Amino acid sequence: MCTSPGVMRQNVALAGRLFVAVGAVLFSLTSAIVSAAPPSAALDLPRGLYCSCPPTTAQGSRSVLPAVARLPYVDGILVRVSWADLAPASGVYRWELLDRELAQAQEYGKKVALAVVNGPAAPAWLATQGAQRFTYRFRDRTAAMPVPWDGVYLAAWSDFIKRLGERYRDRKEIAVVHITHASLNGFEMQLPLSPADRAAWQSVGYSERRLLASWKSVIDAFAQAFPRTAVDVDVHPVLGADAVAQAVAEYGRQRIGTRFGLFAGWWSERNTQVYAGMYALIKRSAATHFATAQLAHSYTRMPASFGAGGLAATIDLALADGVRYLEIWNDDLLNPALGALLHDTSARLHR
Repeated sequence: MCTSPGVMRQNVALAGRLFVAVGAVLFSLTSAIVSAAPPSAALDLPRGLYCSCPPTTAQGSRSVLPAVARLPYVDGILVRVSWADLAPASGVYRWELLDRELAQAQEYGKKVALAVVNGPAAPAWLATQGAQRFTYRFRDRTAAMPVPWDGVYLAAWSDFIKRLGERYRDRKEIAVVHITHASLNGFEMQLPLSPADRAAWQSVGYSERRLLASWKSVIDAFAQAFPRTAVDVDVHPVLGADAVAQAVAEYGRQRIGTRFGLFAGWWSERNTQVYAGMYALIKRSAATHFATAQLAHSYTRMPASFGAGGLAATIDLALADGVRYLEIWNDDLLNPALGALLHDTSARLHR
């Protein structure tokens, strides 16, 4: 039976639409599978024992401490520096602060976890450009941070992240970049949350939707600036609720995939109960992507803050939950009494 040209054209068009539809479904399914898959062996995920060392500052403080860097069981060093020190004026950058630390880490054969501290460490010149600031009490002093969803701030922060990536995205010694944003201490996720702070947040238009939108923008900026480097973000309750952290975790997984992890900057046995929702997020991230943790305290300085099992039990819990990257304070790393434990910990983190 002969088919008319008009019918043939209709059949071809229908087949084309079906092909496109099937292709879209397959692409969607493939994306979902990739997103949910465990980390690829080809992806260099952060792993090992890192020093939670002092910040690098324009006043001369250093993160790469030779006494720590010489220790054979230390795999890497947290290098954190304030945004204000790196960008003391609009369009002015002090990259030598980071260049020096990266060069020193490379000299000792150590990896680096990179963090630019935001929040109260954001540069003061933002205000002169019209960025809205939030004032609060922080560590017995008055501090100010950018309002996280302020457009002037977000534009400046995104531009800085882009420039940071242009300079450092190909540095092999950088094992992970901690994603930071305007927050209580500029390193972790939480916001100031005293009763006075809560009222003040409402006065500047706080909503979970606006805060989440700003986090998505910042995550996108880091993902683009460091396209081949593992990135993570600390998760904390925000104003006493878990919703923002949960949404940020999900967005990062979808947006970045297996090189996106979650960071517990509060790790201790006690805090896994205090932050039960965050603890669940960390365990999930460790199982599907990766998770990183920093001890909440120095055991050498504050042994009473650890449970009956001490430092060993805190480390055991992290390993049992699939965490393979730990930041431990330099006081502990330099404590001879802890040397055997930390040497063993480093070996276990690499198994």
